[in-house]
Amino acid sequence: MIWSVVSKAEMKGCTSPTFRFQEEALGKDNIKLAVVDEDDNLNFVDKDDIVLLRTASKAFVDTIHKKGVKSTAEDFNAYRLTSDKVALTDFLRSRELSVARRYSIHDVVDGKEYFVKPRNGSDSKVSPQFICHTREEVERQRQEIFKEYNQDVIIEDYLPGKEYTVACSKIGSGLYSAPIDINVPFERMDKEEEFNVRTLAIWTFIELELKHHARIDLRSDGKGNIYVIDVNLIPSLGPNDKWTKCFEACSLFYEEALMMAVNSAL
Repeated sequence: MIWSVVSKAEMKGCTSPTFRFQEEALGKDNIKLAVVDEDDNLNFVDKDDIVLLRTASKAFVDTIHKKGVKSTAEDFNAYRLTSDKVALTDFLRSRELSVARRYSIHDVVDGKEYFVKPRNGSDSKVSPQFICHTREEVERQRQEIFKEYNQDVIIEDYLPGKEYTVACSKIGSGLYSAPIDINVPFERMDKEEEFNVRTLAIWTFIELELKHHARIDLRSDGKGNIYVIDVNLIPSLGPNDKWTKCFEACSLFYEEALMMAVNSAL
């Protein structure tokens, strides 16, 4: 049995039909949804089951690892690191992997393009209001983000080039990667571009010492240079989500894309 485990707090108010699609793809007898408190002991999970973790909870991770069952749960430090964009970019830079240059508010000068986004979370989508050209605009966006998200921001160079995402899945001794250009997901990139995107994503996965799966977002600066923007350790797995589109571009069906996540637990 595959158990898709999510916290009650995360599911509160959620109307997403994602699990229904997973159930239709894999069969009701093969996958079940468990919406539980984070301190639940997960006694419903048998030793031969697989846990598809859907909430980055330390309590869940500790319980799953203590039970010794097959799961997609990473070391909790990986969730902590990837949820903080400042910590993540510092880590990747220390490993000599390309990330956008970061600024403090005191470094901002008028006339340069900056990208100002929430420090925490995994949404790397480019929104027009995140692009600022003056210190006044940066400060205004900083205040808006604090008001809406109650958190600080990260200020980086704005990268105006292409946006990519790469689905990575470690199955056995193999690490599978499926890159796409988000704006034209079913058009093949040229060989050099695809090689550079895939290589940067794979090395990011390796340096983070990930053991299961992740979706890694990247952007180019329009001059051929590619940078890591975000690492999502619990990517959405619906039929229209980026994870699925990555594998569809490799001619895999939804069920197969879903199993690329599930089988990373083995």
